[in-house]
Amino acid sequence: MTRAYRQALGIAAVYVAFSIFWIVFSDRLLSILVQDPAEFARLQTWKGLVFVSATALLIFALIRRVLAARALVEQDLHQINRIINRSPVVTIAWDNAPGWPVRFVNATVSQWGYSPEQLRSGQIHFADLIHPDDMQRVTQEVAHHLAQGPDDYTQEYRIRTAAGPWAWVNDRTWLERDEAGQVRGIYGVLQDISTAREAVARLEESENRLRTLIETIPDLVWMKDPEGKYLVCNPRFEQFFGAPQARIVGSTDYDFVSPELADFFREHDRQAMAAGQPCINEEWLTFAADGRRGLFETIKTPVRDGQGRLLGVLGVAREVTQAREAQEELRLLNINLEYRVAERTAELEALNRELESFSYSVSHDLKAPLRGIDGYSQLLQEDYGQQLGEDGRLFLENIRKGVAQMHQLIEDLLAYSRMERRPLEATAVDLPRLVHEVVQAETESLTRAGLQVEIQVPPLEARVDRDGLALVLRNLLENAIKFSPGAQPPLIHIEARQEQGQIQLAVRDHGIGFDMKYHDRIFRIFQRLHRAEDFPGTGIGLALVHKAMQRMGGRVWAESTPGAGATFHLELPS
Repeated sequence: MTRAYRQALGIAAVYVAFSIFWIVFSDRLLSILVQDPAEFARLQTWKGLVFVSATALLIFALIRRVLAARALVEQDLHQINRIINRSPVVTIAWDNAPGWPVRFVNATVSQWGYSPEQLRSGQIHFADLIHPDDMQRVTQEVAHHLAQGPDDYTQEYRIRTAAGPWAWVNDRTWLERDEAGQVRGIYGVLQDISTAREAVARLEESENRLRTLIETIPDLVWMKDPEGKYLVCNPRFEQFFGAPQARIVGSTDYDFVSPELADFFREHDRQAMAAGQPCINEEWLTFAADGRRGLFETIKTPVRDGQGRLLGVLGVAREVTQAREAQEELRLLNINLEYRVAERTAELEALNRELESFSYSVSHDLKAPLRGIDGYSQLLQEDYGQQLGEDGRLFLENIRKGVAQMHQLIEDLLAYSRMERRPLEATAVDLPRLVHEVVQAETESLTRAGLQVEIQVPPLEARVDRDGLALVLRNLLENAIKFSPGAQPPLIHIEARQEQGQIQLAVRDHGIGFDMKYHDRIFRIFQRLHRAEDFPGTGIGLALVHKAMQRMGGRVWAESTPGAGATFHLELPS
């Protein structure tokens, strides 16, 4: 029996008792006061009308009060219903029966794709929506609360949405019991926490990755709050203090190291926080775990949140003991190397002076007898040539040719020696102009050989040693003239181009060419592919070209086919 029912029954009983009392008392009073039957009947009629009117007024007042209260309740219910239906949470009421039949659910349940009518009508049972993996736990928890309480509790579980995916919900449930303690109503407020769970999962994953990163780093990593209390550290730092993280967190440096060292650490913490930027210092640390001592480079960085509030100081210390030892060794090596370089330079300078003196002596001492042989053989040829006979004149001619070849060999050797020793001076060189000058100097040789030079050199400027490049071009041009007897067409081509900042020159002829298997050999000193009787020379010209390009920082190579001429390529330094 509800409270409202009991109140209504009490009011009815009072009304009946009052009515009986009024009827009996009024009739008795009239019978005493009025003796005339007609008057008695008239007054009794008026008494009935007064009673009916009073009763009607009383009933009207009661009904009006009930209707007004009901209107207020309906207005409040309507307002509450609007609020509930606009709320992001699902408000629900279940019967305490198998399957938890739904008596009420607000319209917010549509966020999961269901209508309130589907659940209230039993078309869909709420228990069927709970994830199978959560069902046993939820059932046991509900049974426990129904039997033992408490009557206000919270659960988290997954329910299936109409679209198929599962949604995590936070279920705040409370129980309504009767006077006997039996549950007669179950009410809940369900909030979708899928997004929050996903955010927590992502945060946990991020924290796990960060934790793994910190624990994997071989450096010492830690963080303190502004007061110097440790918030977190990695296993490498645990070795320094010789204590687990659980003991370190919440403590300060003064709990683990000497006051002097703790003051040193704290001062650098304050410097980093005051500077508002990373501060770097070096410090010697002794590990409590094994007593090992090392030099560490420590970077301390102030950490702030999104609002700019200081959270603490992040520290990273990397051991640089071996690096500093290596630097010291390198410094000593550099000192030793500088001494050895200076010593070697002095030796080379002395050797160069000796070589210059030797070259001068060779030039003077070898050329003097050659000049004597050449002079006397010339006198012999002029004064006694007719008396020598044909064989004598042939021998004398061979002597003079040998002297000339020996003289040229000495000149080429001296040129090769000078190229090895001469200082290089890189200047801006006008390539077309230099090429024309070299060709102009060989005009007589070209005319005698019946050759012409075709120049295709665009206006390019190279930064090289001008004399060195002129020597290279002159030797290549002389080489092309020498090996192009009867060439068809009788042309020598000099070309140049620039590709990706590199300048390349090429000297191409239509002469006898050579086999590419001898490519490296032709650039070696005294290496010849032909007899001196067929093609005169000393075998030094291309070696001189190679040496000059090497000293200028460039390179030279050739391409050739026997009987089809040769092309010598030059790549000038950038």
